Amino acid sequence: MLSSQEIKQVEPKELLREVEKVKQELDQLVLQNSVGQLKETSKIRQNKHYLARLLTESNRRKNQNLNPK
Repeated sequence: MLSSQEIKQVEPKELLREVEKVKQELDQLVLQNSVGQLKETSKIRQNKHYLARLLTESNRRKNQNLNPK
């Protein structure tokens, strides 16, 4: 997982790839949890928070491009 500072420095295409990767990981974790295979359930929460950070940065960039100062 990238830190908040690293997320801000990532290229837009790489940011979208990371979002897709985290979404897939989250789907796998939720599936594992539903069948009782997941031992560390806190990973679900961590991935959700990380995904939120990535999406926040992505949306910030989109809004910045729409409303340049």
